[in-house]
Amino acid sequence: MQQENNMSHTQPSLTGDYEHRARGFAQKECGDYISALLSFRHVLRIREHHLETPPFSSLRDVAIAHNDIADVLNAHNDVADVLDDIVIRLNSANEPLVQKYTAEAADHRSLGRN
Repeated sequence: MQQENNMSHTQPSLTGDYEHRARGFAQKECGDYISALLSFRHVLRIREHHLETPPFSSLRDVAIAHNDIADVLNAHNDVADVLDDIVIRLNSANEPLVQKYTAEAADHRSLGRN
């Protein structure tokens, strides 16, 4: 049986992935897509690591983590918008990164890809 199916809501998970996933959903709901992506990427890394290391995760767990990441991008509608958020968060603190992500956002918009 999957750990998520029999885990008590008051008992923390062994790997912390459920707590990070819950945090990601809360961040997504607040519109903080970058933080949500970071939280879901952390969940994905935990679950991939535990494919071969106890406590074991399943391929289904990894697929769910990938799906959570895709859902954030879909909720945000466009990769270019995510890149714009990164630029805003950088707040000109790192001008080369601001230029890089601004250019990437423009490329995504001009190509019409998400």
